[in-house]
Amino acid sequence: MATVFKAHHPALDRYVAIKALHPAFTIEPNFLARFRREAQVVAKLEHANIVPIYDYAEHEGRPYLVMKFIEGETLKARLSRGPLSRDETQKIIESVGAALGYAHKQGILHRDVKPSNVLLANDGRIYLADFGLARIAEAGESTISSDVMLGTPQYISPEQAMGRHDLDSGTDIYSFGVVLYEILVGRVPFSADTPYSIIHDHIYTPLPQPRAINPGIPEAVEQVLLKALAKERADRYPDVGTMVHALKEAYQTAELSAIAPPGQQIPPAASTLAASDGAISESAERLPVVEADRIDRPKKHSRWRLAIIIITVLCLCAFVTLVILPRLRPGPQNPQGSAQPTLMSTNVIETATGMLATESAILQPTITEIFTKTRVATLTPLEDARRRVTQNPQDATAHFSLAVALVDAGRYEEADQELNLMIQYAGENMEFYSRLGAQLMLKKSWLLAARLYLQAVEVATEPISEDMSERVNQCLFLAAQEDLFLDMLDRAPQQKVDPFMLDVARARFAFYHNEPAQAESIIGALRTQGATLFELKLLEAEVSYRRGDKDTAIEILENLVQNQDAPRWIRFYADSYLKQINP
Repeated sequence: MATVFKAHHPALDRYVAIKALHPAFTIEPNFLARFRREAQVVAKLEHANIVPIYDYAEHEGRPYLVMKFIEGETLKARLSRGPLSRDETQKIIESVGAALGYAHKQGILHRDVKPSNVLLANDGRIYLADFGLARIAEAGESTISSDVMLGTPQYISPEQAMGRHDLDSGTDIYSFGVVLYEILVGRVPFSADTPYSIIHDHIYTPLPQPRAINPGIPEAVEQVLLKALAKERADRYPDVGTMVHALKEAYQTAELSAIAPPGQQIPPAASTLAASDGAISESAERLPVVEADRIDRPKKHSRWRLAIIIITVLCLCAFVTLVILPRLRPGPQNPQGSAQPTLMSTNVIETATGMLATESAILQPTITEIFTKTRVATLTPLEDARRRVTQNPQDATAHFSLAVALVDAGRYEEADQELNLMIQYAGENMEFYSRLGAQLMLKKSWLLAARLYLQAVEVATEPISEDMSERVNQCLFLAAQEDLFLDMLDRAPQQKVDPFMLDVARARFAFYHNEPAQAESIIGALRTQGATLFELKLLEAEVSYRRGDKDTAIEILENLVQNQDAPRWIRFYADSYLKQINP
């Protein structure tokens, strides 16, 4: 769509990038007016991860943009040299996600997110370039937009590929998902000889399963990629921020079996990226990339051959027992007691048995694997978790797995007992509690998640992070509906948790357990003390609505949704409540 020139600005004594659009666009009579209008919108984007536009104009009818010149390389060039490191991946996810999230809030779509538009500056900063360029080039009446696909086939969303004009942030979410797929899996999901074939695959062909190509990807991360790359817009994440948050959560909870007991290191191969409280862990230095043609697959033919040999041996044994051996007994039918049949039978059996022994020696790991998997498959998740605890009674992770299985079975009191044992063996490993708390949050087991996060707060030797504090508050607020909440709250480290938040949680418990007067009394006291927690506002909306004051509830919820300082989960629940009140 454009040609880029490196130019020197003499007045400011600096280099800039001049992006001159293709002359073919000037054929459209209204293009220059539209270019000026769209360029003004794009030039207003001011974000640390977006390449700034200094100026825009036209020369001899050819429009151009003057942009910051970035010394560095593109993500495409970096990927061509090999897999990204942990730090590089984290920065790209956060920087590109932040740039897209900011632009979407301004009502601007990128429409062409791809590695060549991600610039890695020499100073370590990451920029997303070409914002709005596809929009500038697009026009309903333009012959160009009808004849040329605007966008890059390997990264284009299904709805954009179909030429739909009602695009929203979902198209950038899909393209960003393709970029993440390429980074994590090691290749783009769809690639073919012609652009048409690639576009067809984006619209109709199921997404190649990431773990089928790169088994090193955690299952939870695969689920994030599958959701981000859903064919239907409604099946994707509502916004980029939610997608990035989900990816961090996935890495925090991925490969639970690889979480080391206290005092031990997590093996680097256990997880491609292990995260804790929004930061990617040091446990994995590089992302493993496994090419599709190098994946080791089970030797199905060898297994079938072994089965055939076993069946053959059994048939021979039956034949010898039922036919040969009776003839070997002394009697009228064999008066001489000839040894010839016995010798023949022995040779046959020894030959078959020798083959079986050889195959068994070769395939012993496979045989063991088959029987082990079969035996474990007969156990329910709860039984399997109990088996692990029996085998490793002092393994904190085993007790946690049993607690999760008990939660899934609805046996919360027993799960709480298992968490007590887990804490006993885990000691003061704050990261351990935090990561397992995130696992329970994904299961929406708010009571037990709150228990683990409060334990993490209790053993913390330094002030907890803002992210950790937000998680504690979320779990306390949502767990307040549970019957056993007060019992759990009595064990909380009162001196390390915001006392206002504890009172909000107690008020919500009272409200949901048919004690509205007590709830309103606590809320009134909090107002008097000047508490300004967003959680308190959300509770006030709940109380107002249940009391029949719908207008007040709507006003509070709308303010929460629009308040960018409110935690994301608060805005999410406020928006959900609004949709329930005004469907």
